[in-house]
Amino acid sequence: MLTELITAIAVIVLLPIVFGALFCARMREERKMRTDGYLRIKVPKAVVVFFALFSAFIFFGMIGVLIGYVLDESMPLSAFLIIEGLMLFLFAIGASGFYAALSYSVFVFEDRIVVKKPFCKEKTFSFENIAYYSAYGNFFGGVICYDECGIVVFSVSMLEVGVDAFVRILAQRGISLIGFPFPKEKFLQFPRYRLFRKKQDAKAIFFTVLFVGIVFLLMGVLVMSLLTVKEYSEESAEGYVETYEVKEDNFTITLQGDDSVYWLNNIVYDALDKSFLKELKQGIFVRLQIGYTDERGRKNITGIEYFEKTYLEPQAAVAAEYSNYQTGRTIMFVFCGLGGALILFSVPLGVRFKKYSAAYRAAGNESYSA
Repeated sequence: MLTELITAIAVIVLLPIVFGALFCARMREERKMRTDGYLRIKVPKAVVVFFALFSAFIFFGMIGVLIGYVLDESMPLSAFLIIEGLMLFLFAIGASGFYAALSYSVFVFEDRIVVKKPFCKEKTFSFENIAYYSAYGNFFGGVICYDECGIVVFSVSMLEVGVDAFVRILAQRGISLIGFPFPKEKFLQFPRYRLFRKKQDAKAIFFTVLFVGIVFLLMGVLVMSLLTVKEYSEESAEGYVETYEVKEDNFTITLQGDDSVYWLNNIVYDALDKSFLKELKQGIFVRLQIGYTDERGRKNITGIEYFEKTYLEPQAAVAAEYSNYQTGRTIMFVFCGLGGALILFSVPLGVRFKKYSAAYRAAGNESYSA
């Protein structure tokens, strides 16, 4: 409870500090800005540096996890793949943000406005396309430009360098200011605005359902890739313990005169009589039942006998691993089923989105984009 409270307080305190720092960085950079006949609205250098450092931190973190996996034999392959997958996802976000921050620009000339957005085609607008604007009306604050039907032409954030100068330009040109919140009732009389709203709602629903479906399906595929059917052997080993290493939920043993590494994993650990850990020490004589050899060459222990007492039954070890396998299969089927269902459900939603998009273009708004 205390941890969650501290986390919540930290987020509440840190978010205003982060956005405040970015806002101050934008103000400092804007004071040094030179127009030279045109205004360039861009992302502050602080944001670019942030994404660069974030991407570098995650990249070196991925290398660190790889080194840890090589050096730490107790790390399961499944844990390694999940951690690396999550970090790769974060790295992709950071790298995409870095590219977007570098490539985003809005150029304001005397007779036109050129909008360059990452992953999008460059677009040019004239000031005649802009009938209204709202200042600091979106989530992060900023400027949203609308046409005469209330349709969004483009927008800029308050964190971007040059936004204040752009507001002054719009005001000097006599473009009307719309208050916040946006008065949508004023524009419902226009068929194009109604089509625009339907298109945007259909777009949001379609991409949300499709994205969630793909994420669920990928998670199911990941779980499936980690599932393996074990073929258990009747191999056994016995001897005096030469070295051992006990961790929270697993341990390794080597025997004198034996080059093999014997490993008891975290799944079978639950079936172990924990009193054996008090007996485990160098020089004791043990008998081990070996189930299989894993991908790291370790021989997985499924049975332990010491002083004629059995501390781990092979049947219990096999049952524990089979139960874990069945749980993994259930999770895989749930994720794949939900993902597949959502992707199939997104097909009619995509058709609906294309229908409204075509109607919107036919209404004469092909030159505008939200």
